[in-house]
Amino acid sequence: MKVLYVAYKHDPLNPHGGSGADYQLYSALVNNGIQTKILGPFDVSGNAIEQLMARSYTKMTKNHYTRFHYSVAKEVARQLEGTVESFRPQVILTMYPTSLAYYRGSVPSVYRVDTTYKAAFRHYKYGHGRIGQRLMEDIQNKALKRASSIITHSSWAANCLKEDLGIPESNIHVFPNPAALPAQVIPTKIDEVSLDLPIRLLFVGRDPRRKNLDTAIQVAKILNEKGTSARLTVCGIEGRDCPYITYVGTFRKDDPKQLEQYTNFYRSAHLLIHPAVFDPSPIVTSEAAAFGTPTITNAVGGIATSVKDGISGVVLPANSPAEAYVAEIKKLINDPKRYTRLRRTTRKRFEDELNWEVAGQKLMQILDTVVNDACT
Repeated sequence: MKVLYVAYKHDPLNPHGGSGADYQLYSALVNNGIQTKILGPFDVSGNAIEQLMARSYTKMTKNHYTRFHYSVAKEVARQLEGTVESFRPQVILTMYPTSLAYYRGSVPSVYRVDTTYKAAFRHYKYGHGRIGQRLMEDIQNKALKRASSIITHSSWAANCLKEDLGIPESNIHVFPNPAALPAQVIPTKIDEVSLDLPIRLLFVGRDPRRKNLDTAIQVAKILNEKGTSARLTVCGIEGRDCPYITYVGTFRKDDPKQLEQYTNFYRSAHLLIHPAVFDPSPIVTSEAAAFGTPTITNAVGGIATSVKDGISGVVLPANSPAEAYVAEIKKLINDPKRYTRLRRTTRKRFEDELNWEVAGQKLMQILDTVVNDACT
């Protein structure tokens, strides 16, 4: 099989580009022996008029402009059609709407997407304003309707694709977002860890508002105030340490020393706390699962697919308050056998679903289906 992988602004050969998703998706192709050509990355800044509009929009509204420019989408389509002619792939694979919005060729395409922008903007204000939102939705909708098949990472997102855009269920494939960690840092077996005091909570994220750092801090505060010693480590965000809260900043996964430090936080944590107010398909929950570290979270966006309640963590009702997290943590403290079982089932779920070896096989099956369907 020949696959043309269309990038955007990140180089798929760089494991630290963006969230590392480009690298992982491209690597899955190569590791499965697929002949793969990369198109991109591209200059995504837009033409002079679009850049002027972006500056003016931001100045007037204090909002971000669109992430995707029409001139870029049209240039990508031009290069894509030329590369298809020379490389003659059997299928096109991408994570970006600019790759397919204006593509008019006959080679089938697979678009991997976390969520529709329409659904995302319903649940969370990203700060793009109404015009910015409309522009992003328009380009993505064009790509979604053009794609032969769509890969997404939650049943919630699959429902949004069907309900928002009328995408047929047969064109949608779902598997949870796998961990974006290199294989060499993932343990072959997990350590036996007891839920002893102090409770070690880990928060991983770069957006304190959307990932809801305030609630994580409140959970640690309430636990300590009510006599349960707890420590919260905040990874990915800078801050000032205070009693029972430590900020450790960001780490680069392409630096072996920093990668080891980063993964050691998962290894030593009792629980990953992920009280996000919106998240379509977290990666950190799968990374934690690699170390048998369960996640305590809530059912917003696609999180309830990423974390299976009672299997790889505890999934509270959407927008649960800090007190609900505290109550569940205390239940685990009072039932150490349940916590031990949860660690084991968390790791097993990683082995069964949340790694790129398994996800890569699912990707191959989807690509095979798309190619075979195009030949019939």
